[in-house]
Amino acid sequence: MRVTALIAASCAALLPACTFVYHVAEKTDSDGIYILRSDGSDPSAGTAYVGGRYPHVTADGRLLFVKQDQVFLGTTQLITDVGTKREPAPAPNAFAYVLVISGRTPQIVVRSYAGTEQLRLDSDATGLAFYDGGNKLLFTQHDGLYSTPASGTPIPTRVAGCLTTPPAGCGPLAVSHKGQYLAYYSYAVLAAGRLEYIQIMQIGTWRPLLRIGPEDFCPSCAAGAPGTPEMLGSFDFGPDDDYLYATVRVRGPGADARKRDELFRVKLDLTSSPPTVLSPERLTNNTYPDYYPSTWKGLWRW
Repeated sequence: MRVTALIAASCAALLPACTFVYHVAEKTDSDGIYILRSDGSDPSAGTAYVGGRYPHVTADGRLLFVKQDQVFLGTTQLITDVGTKREPAPAPNAFAYVLVISGRTPQIVVRSYAGTEQLRLDSDATGLAFYDGGNKLLFTQHDGLYSTPASGTPIPTRVAGCLTTPPAGCGPLAVSHKGQYLAYYSYAVLAAGRLEYIQIMQIGTWRPLLRIGPEDFCPSCAAGAPGTPEMLGSFDFGPDDDYLYATVRVRGPGADARKRDELFRVKLDLTSSPPTVLSPERLTNNTYPDYYPSTWKGLWRW
């Protein structure tokens, strides 16, 4: 049995002690990737990740992220390409990212950790995630959710749509740690206001299971009141697929009406009929934005 499997087994009964949430904290003097426990406690800084963005934890607990427009795995720089990199996604034997070079069409690039290019596809993707053991890649773009083999000739296949009333589109996505579910963001700006939700689906059948809106993160909050969720951001499933951690934009307290991004979580019951959202919790309450959550379960944190 792999060491990581033993660690996961040892932590099975220790949530939240063994579940960590990596996220970006946009502090004035030291923005970068920070770590807290799954209940929002014990925040700390990852010193190697100052200035880091787009954190994603690999299955064996290493951190894939972007810093200074390059992709890193822990302290190892994986590429030296020109251009802006965003939305990195890990698989067991490869990683993907969106490459943006001025004057060119954005592209999805998949490489092995040794640097060998496995796939290149023109797309201004807004989210990336592997599934099927890393053999297939999901991506969102303005008109829908697509799947393609993760190596060889790209064969993009549309598996779901987005809200279509312009301006509208799809945003971030996440595949659950056990590979059963996916979640993706869809939005539309209407005359009456912004409509948005996180759609959770079953992988393979692509059956919609549940839609989660901003109001689900604080059902008791009154519209316009301090702390009321107003806009959704990036998100990730918890390590056991039973929680969804998300960035939610809220209004500040008292006279501070400025909106800021905070971390929330909701418990998911995806096997009930119908699937439901339970136990919403706010994990952070800071004067700076917190976003891009990515979860990891283990006996240590990097």
